[in-house]
Amino acid sequence: MIFRNVPLISFIAAPVFLVPKEATTIVTRGEMHVRFFSLGGRNLRQVILSAVLLAACVFSASSAIAVSPTAKTEAAPLQMGVLPTLSSELLFQAFLPMKDYLEAQLKRRIVLSTAPDFKTYVQRAVRGDYDIYQTAPHFALLAETEQGYRRVSRFTRELDGYVVVRRESPAQRVEDLRGRIVITPDTLAITSLLGEQLLKEHGLTPGKDYRLERTTSHNNAIMTVYRRNADAALTSAAVFEQLAPEIKRELRVLTKTRAVPHMMIMAHQRLSAVEYTQLKQALLAFTRNGSGRKFFEATGYGDMGPITDADMARLQPFLEQLKERLK
Repeated sequence: MIFRNVPLISFIAAPVFLVPKEATTIVTRGEMHVRFFSLGGRNLRQVILSAVLLAACVFSASSAIAVSPTAKTEAAPLQMGVLPTLSSELLFQAFLPMKDYLEAQLKRRIVLSTAPDFKTYVQRAVRGDYDIYQTAPHFALLAETEQGYRRVSRFTRELDGYVVVRRESPAQRVEDLRGRIVITPDTLAITSLLGEQLLKEHGLTPGKDYRLERTTSHNNAIMTVYRRNADAALTSAAVFEQLAPEIKRELRVLTKTRAVPHMMIMAHQRLSAVEYTQLKQALLAFTRNGSGRKFFEATGYGDMGPITDADMARLQPFLEQLKERLK
């Protein structure tokens, strides 16, 4: 690993978390550093042993410092998962305002982390890696019904998908995609489920009436169409709206999917009643007209609001399909 200009003690004390297996992401004092690494010929046991010995040395040196017996022990940081909809760098840049706000309100450190893909992210939530779980709406419903996560808040903008084609495409209606290549983001994405349902409602079956391909993100799906390597892409409206003008003008929206509630934030059941209440009150106050102004202006997620029973009822039709795809 390469860490430039990072003092030893500040590195040891800083919150550290792993994202995709080939990268280490570190957030210290509001700054994020991503360094790719290899073992450089050393085996994993040697690397771990070196790390343990280094930590032991630091601990031994620090143990000589007198500590008042009345000193207050700092609470363990809260682990906050962030849905991997973008690259790690862009994702953490987007959520740093929320992280900083929560740390100030809760008087407690927050460690942001994500996963290389949606399936791994859900598996980590099931494992209990996250105290605060920012996630897709159907993932939130699964977490509530299967793992006992509790509702905190959601983004108020409705989530709908676009079917995007090139501007000069002959397709004028959904049925015109028969015999064409349609590309989607992650198979677990709510946009993929919504788009595939739309095509099915118009009599199109994947593998029979059109060729279905997958890619890793909404952006990649759009760019595949832009580069003429697919005929149509299923993507989110919010992502399409953020495209560079020179790309957007070469594309057009063929149709829209139905709308569902947007991304949600859930709390693990291990949080105490007091911790849960404080977290919920803080996030519901993180509004577009208040502390959340910069966050919502940058992301386009609308505002912050409560999660209702009606929200969850609208997501129920996707639950069994999600469970099937997670197998």
